[in-house]
Amino acid sequence: MAIEKRETSEHKRQPVWFIVFCFMVLAGFVGLIAAGYLRITSGTITNGSKCPEFQLTTFDRKTYKTTDISDSVVVVNFWASWCQACKEETTELEEAWQKYRDGGKVLFLGVDFMDTETQALQYLSTNPVSYPNGPDAGGRISAAFRVRGVPETYIFDRDGVLVYSLKGPISSSDNITQIIDPLLIGE
Repeated sequence: MAIEKRETSEHKRQPVWFIVFCFMVLAGFVGLIAAGYLRITSGTITNGSKCPEFQLTTFDRKTYKTTDISDSVVVVNFWASWCQACKEETTELEEAWQKYRDGGKVLFLGVDFMDTETQALQYLSTNPVSYPNGPDAGGRISAAFRVRGVPETYIFDRDGVLVYSLKGPISSSDNITQIIDPLLIGE
């Protein structure tokens, strides 16, 4: 006589602790994704924020670190060779820079955003500026500022606190000097 095998339709149940553990891992993963999404989609830095730490190596190979810039008003301008509005504000930025360049208390930094070095250097040769400019290698600087597009300009006081930001082109050098001059009182 043959022994018949009985097929059971019962499933082996997982222990409760295993189900809870899997749920917690899944919830943690979803939380990490949500936190990353919120950081990416959050707005740019706001007035009162400290200057993000970054290092800019210019096209002429000089290096500027925010940790080394103390007691200076710092103007950070994000631009690109393909940006028409950036071309329109170049003269205004250079004019303002000329006013402050010899005083040693104001530093302008141009950060080339999402560009090639060849195109950026060509842009700088046709739109000459004398303040330091360099590429945003790897997009680290623009990520720290959460840049959405160009041009964007940020002005930090001598304590490294953001006092002004502008999304879009600067309309006149007077706009810049009206912000910077009060920051230099007491010099």
